[in-house]
Amino acid sequence: MDNWFTLIPLAEKLLMSPMNLTILGTVQKNKREIPPELLQLRSRSIGTVTYCFDKAKTLLSYKTKPNKCVILLSTFHEKPNVNKESRKPEMIEFYNSTKGAIDTLDV
Repeated sequence: MDNWFTLIPLAEKLLMSPMNLTILGTVQKNKREIPPELLQLRSRSIGTVTYCFDKAKTLLSYKTKPNKCVILLSTFHEKPNVNKESRKPEMIEFYNSTKGAIDTLDV
């Protein structure tokens, strides 16, 4: 999902029965559900990752540039795994490998 559709309340509803669906998507930074620690950039270096776990939900903040971070929400990933070759979080790698279909739908 892209940030137009990735909402924490929606993720919680999709996890419930009878749907039982997991999601992975970027989240807009202005959502009140995002802890302020995930948005702090000054004290972090480029490439650092901050995780927030809440039951079946995982929020990730990945600092990509000096004043930019990407926030991801996943109900699929449960552990902070990192790809040893690229040194990027597994959530980022998975999102990048599947985002082509989302970008195709954007008009």
